[in-house]
Amino acid sequence: MLGGISPLASLLAFMNNIIEIRGDAYKLSTSYQRPFAKFANSIAVWQLALDAVSYVAVIVNIALLGISGTAQRLFPNLSTSQLIICLVFIEHAIIVMRAAISALVPHTPSSVVHQIAKLEHRRREALKILERESMREHHRQQSPPNMQESDN
Repeated sequence: MLGGISPLASLLAFMNNIIEIRGDAYKLSTSYQRPFAKFANSIAVWQLALDAVSYVAVIVNIALLGISGTAQRLFPNLSTSQLIICLVFIEHAIIVMRAAISALVPHTPSSVVHQIAKLEHRRREALKILERESMREHHRQQSPPNMQESDN
């Protein structure tokens, strides 16, 4: 996030994240028991939060570029008001691009959709078999005793 202001800050933040992840992984694998899984319908609330953070991140990063002086170095011939308009245009373009990608890319991968469809098909086929067996059993119970002997 701070790459526009200080590229070294991005590298240091990345290194910190790697160290934190490795340390947490070690602690989790040696000190704690895995929690029991809980079923959830979706991650709707978290998805909404992540979407909001991604939009705010675009705005903040463009603002940091404008404040840091990087934008003035990129566009030295623009006045301050022209630079602000240019940054707002870039910010809007990135947000529109992000919204378009979000709308075009499916939320559920095609492999998962295919797997769910296969499981649903198997479920329906198993239900049909159970219904047929149930109907046969029902007919056997309803038929007179002498007809049951002739079936065998």
